[in-house]
Amino acid sequence: MMKLAVCNDIAEFGGNRLADKRWAARFPGAGWVSALCDLAAKRGWEVASGDVALSHVQCGYWRADDIMVIQELDSAWGTRLRAAGARPLLLTCMESPLYASLFFDHWRTLAAPFPHHMVPDPEARGSHSAGSSTGWPLRFPCYWQHQRIHADDWQARKDEVILVAANKYWSHEDKAVIPPWTRPRSFLQWYRQTRAIKRSPSREYALRQQLHDIRLEAIVALTRADRLALYGSGWDRLSVLPQQWQTRLAGLKLPYWGKIDDKLGAQSAYRFALCFENIASPGYVTEKIIEAMVARTIPIYLGAPDISHVIPSAAFIDARKLQSMAQLPDMLKSLSSKDAQPMIEAGQRFLDSEEGRLHSYEGFAQWVEGLAVEHAHGI
Repeated sequence: MMKLAVCNDIAEFGGNRLADKRWAARFPGAGWVSALCDLAAKRGWEVASGDVALSHVQCGYWRADDIMVIQELDSAWGTRLRAAGARPLLLTCMESPLYASLFFDHWRTLAAPFPHHMVPDPEARGSHSAGSSTGWPLRFPCYWQHQRIHADDWQARKDEVILVAANKYWSHEDKAVIPPWTRPRSFLQWYRQTRAIKRSPSREYALRQQLHDIRLEAIVALTRADRLALYGSGWDRLSVLPQQWQTRLAGLKLPYWGKIDDKLGAQSAYRFALCFENIASPGYVTEKIIEAMVARTIPIYLGAPDISHVIPSAAFIDARKLQSMAQLPDMLKSLSSKDAQPMIEAGQRFLDSEEGRLHSYEGFAQWVEGLAVEHAHGI
């Protein structure tokens, strides 16, 4: 019988917890695992998180050669399962080099044993980017099909721009706080990893391409124009930002409304959504612009320079066309309902397309299921 091991080192994803849709809903992008569990059950397959799958092998409950490994980044669970004899299927990466720099430094080596890999790097696409492994462009799954908003009264929505994002800044990663460990070996491992990250070529590239400062510029411009509605954690603690941004934002009354549980529902009440990635890196297109289209809200996008290869340019406002974020409020004023409707319809056509469906949990899970069927011979 086919076994699928979904391997991720995030503790909250262990113990087969992602089979529970309610639990998976707490983590953006995780719902596809729940959908995969449903599809697998219909085929008589079994799905387990990496830690559970390895325990089954060690106990003799599962045979390692019955398992196909779906591995996120350099998961230790995936590595140990493959060493025990499990078969690699898919290597994925949903992070940018800003937060997974060590992975990007050697992703080709990690991807080589896998028949398929999905890494947000234009060089990762095609059939010979990592040995014989086939590369696929990133398709970030982020919603259930039933969550799509179908109301089309765009004119009746609030005229502000909604931004749903935690108050994060890339320099947080560089503020090395010594962990409260007492074991010398644990401290040494942490110290070596910290040094490796600081020396990472991928990290150096990512810092040159980070967009956190431009996002803050947009927040300032929209706040001054009284056109922003800000949601997410941490915006009541400006002390986490660099001093220059603390000073600039302290003079403004940020329109901060706190955290929300229903991001799509909140977005559907507004005409525009600010969708800025944390980095301008080719191929790195996350849930931000997809969720805006699901909510039938017009995305204001800044991020992947090749975004038009992923999302039709008619479906969003390209913030690269602005000379500065100070121009953003005036540009939005000039956009009429007549201009907006074709943009919303273009977004809906994309979501209905074969490629767009891969961004839904059901569509992504079906794609993974197809890869498993393709490589299931011999099991």
